[in-house]
Amino acid sequence: MFSDDAKVAVIIAAGSCNEVVLDEIKKSFLKKDITQFSHVEVSDAKILPFAAQNIAAKAQILLTVGLLPHDNHGLTQSLNSALLQVGVKLNIAVIPAIFTANSLLEVKAIIPELASKWVNTTAEFVEVVKGTIDHKQVVLPPAPPAPVFSEDVKAPEAILAEFRESLKVIILHTGSNVWRAIR
Repeated sequence: MFSDDAKVAVIIAAGSCNEVVLDEIKKSFLKKDITQFSHVEVSDAKILPFAAQNIAAKAQILLTVGLLPHDNHGLTQSLNSALLQVGVKLNIAVIPAIFTANSLLEVKAIIPELASKWVNTTAEFVEVVKGTIDHKQVVLPPAPPAPVFSEDVKAPEAILAEFRESLKVIILHTGSNVWRAIR
């Protein structure tokens, strides 16, 4: 069910594990005090980028969740990339949460940690959108002083001149074969 007043939307691709995944996401949202969010179910993970484009007008932050069979790593990377491009194009936060698993048992084992990470990222985006993120003053070290050219520290031009002179000495003492090799 999608609510128009929600700033956060979860778009989840249909599958046999949706209830498990959505329950873990809800638990993680409650731990972060995010109580207003909407969720939409789409028929397939492959249409998540298109769903994200359509729902982007109604939400500021999208968490897009899809489960793919374990051998679909290429599709997983492509979907993650496409979802990030949607976010950049529409200037909204899109959090791609596409993952692979072999079985329902594996999903139940990994989803609590994954859901927590996804929601932590979502919560950080909520803070950014609200403008309540903590700003820390970064103190940069002072820039080193410009080098002073002295007898010990020579200017680059002087170093190059010495290098040229040393090459001339080498060429004169070793013969013209080195000169041909250098040219």
